[in-house]
Order: sequence, then structure tokens, then C-alpha cells
Amino acid sequence: MSNLDAPVARPGSERNPTGQPAEQVGFAVKLAIIGYALAYIALAMYLVVDAWVLDQAFLKRLLGLSISATLPPLFISAFHAVLGAILGAGALDIVSFHHYVAIKQDFQSPHVWGYFVGPWLAAALGLMVFALMQSGLLVFTGGTAPAADATVSNLGYLAIGFLSGFGWFEATERIRDIVTRFFAPASKEPASAVPAHNAASADLPNPDGKADALPRD
Repeated sequence: MSNLDAPVARPGSERNPTGQPAEQVGFAVKLAIIGYALAYIALAMYLVVDAWVLDQAFLKRLLGLSISATLPPLFISAFHAVLGAILGAGALDIVSFHHYVAIKQDFQSPHVWGYFVGPWLAAALGLMVFALMQSGLLVFTGGTAPAADATVSNLGYLAIGFLSGFGWFEATERIRDIVTRFFAPASKEPASAVPAHNAASADLPNPDGKADALPRD
């Protein structure tokens, strides 16, 4: 399923309970949506620059810390994953917005709220994907090579966060699979490994009164 046609947080062709087409969105709401998306994308990009060039100076002030304070490396890596997820959600919002406004010209009202909660959902997914990777519960097929330094490692987390934000639907499905496996009921082994009919036949006497001769290799 394409993210553009995902069942939540994106406009589609759903009808309301009365069976009538959903209401079209006006220009003011469209302008508010695109303005909001561009604003949080710009903020996320500024925080990336702040982390790479300014040694997280803005982030430290935002957290009420001294400029000379040192943030834990694990926190910085997780922060990159969150920023990447927000950027991914922003890219998906712009693509989806253009798809329904300019191409299909069918931008409807039921999923307008998805554009406003999108970055928050993406941030949560980015953080959880990072935690799952760190704990070993989520492993990518290709594996991960050890990074030479923290900068390269953070670039990887930024990219992984972007993938989880842009592919939020697939990310939630993957997490759902992990939850299903993690909380699946334990399978119960049978009391005896020998089937009942075999066990019964084992107690029957040999009609010849001799032990069965089994071939040996």
C-alpha cells in the first residue's frame, strides 16, 4: 500500500456516513497546512545544522543547559533519529499535498488533522525505531556496519529516522508485527512425544514371543 493511499492521516476518497462525498477543503485551510509543514521542516533542518555546525547550541539553550555542557552521545543519536523522522513526515506531507491538490484536485476534509499530527507521530516512531534498534529487537536485513566516528553514526540514524517518518505506515505495521511476536502466547508441548496409538501398540505382546529384530547399520 502506498503512503499516499494509506487509510489514516492522508486525504482520500472516503465518504461520510450519509454516503455523500466529503467536503472539499478551502484555500485558507490549504495555506495553513502547507505553511505548518514548511515551518516544522525548516525547524528540523535548522536543528540538524545546529547539531552539525554549532555543537547543539540552540538545543542546549532550549533545554536550559549551558553552552559548554556536553550532551550524552546516546541522546544525540536518538535526537538525530527523531529529526530524520520529522523530515521524512514533512517530505511525505508535501508530496501528498501536491498529489491531492495539484494532480487529483480532490483535497477533502476528513484527513486534514493528519497533516497536523504527522510530525508528532513521526517523532514518536523515530524514537521507538531507534530504541528497537539499540535493543536488538529490530534488525535490518542488510545489517549495520560499525561507524568510524559519531558523525557517521548520527548520519545513519538521521537516514533511518527519515525512512520511518516517510514510511510511517510500513513502520507501524513492522512494530505491530514485533508486538504480535513479543506478546504471542507460549506454545504448549504435548505431555508425551509418542502418539497415543504408538504408545498403545508398544504395550502389545509379540505374537511370536520373540523380540523384534531391528536392522542395524
